[in-house]
Amino acid sequence: MQSKQIKYYIVIGSSRGLGAAMVEELLKNEFYQVIGVARTKLEDVKTHKEWIATKRYRHVVLDIASSECSEILKGLCAYFSDVPICVIFNAACIKQDVTPDHFVDIKASKENNCVGINGLGYILKAFEGHFFKNGGLLVGISSVWGMTPPLSLPWMAYPATKAYLDMTMRCLRIFWKKKVDVVTIHLGHLDNSGASRLPRWLSPTYPMTAKKIIRAISGKQAPRDMYCPSIYRIFYNYLFRIVPDSLFIWLFTVLYRFAKTAEHRNS
Repeated sequence: MQSKQIKYYIVIGSSRGLGAAMVEELLKNEFYQVIGVARTKLEDVKTHKEWIATKRYRHVVLDIASSECSEILKGLCAYFSDVPICVIFNAACIKQDVTPDHFVDIKASKENNCVGINGLGYILKAFEGHFFKNGGLLVGISSVWGMTPPLSLPWMAYPATKAYLDMTMRCLRIFWKKKVDVVTIHLGHLDNSGASRLPRWLSPTYPMTAKKIIRAISGKQAPRDMYCPSIYRIFYNYLFRIVPDSLFIWLFTVLYRFAKTAEHRNS
């Protein structure tokens, strides 16, 4: 559906990790104008001087869990005039919300939900009018944990917000057909330090993943779904859908131990 090359990219959750890597990848192309939205101040972003030096980056300090954010972001639409835009929803709150004795920390769960669920709603409210008038691309950064419980990790609400994101994107793809392209990025294990001994096809770095994502969504035909690493397509399309939780937990444990053993031998 992308008949025009998109010039303006808004990255929600741009200050660190994959969000920052996507900003850096976008800024390599002199045609793109990038707006980063984050709670972090610009001067606290590690590479902010390089971003500003391009003269094609604008930073908005904003808490998307706040209901006021929709009106603030709507005001940005005047900056884009009457052209299609790409909004990348990369925001997430990852807080431990299950205690060691398996009680639920309701306060922490609420914080996760405020960003992953309420925040997504506020972002849609902010940009849907511009999308419907001018078209564009909505990209949601999801996770493997949206399909299966995160083993050995004390998270409950975070994976639930990713499952919510997955279904929201699927529904919007139907409702917004012929108006807006909708892309879901399903993330698996990423190497956030660059020091992993696992092979890159199994554990890519943030810059590698950002390059793959930006290349795909800026092409003539954006994909409906992407998997990073690519091998996770097998898990999403087959194992997660047909394997019972008990069998999956056993299989995951075996694979995890194998990966850790291989990493230890290579170190």
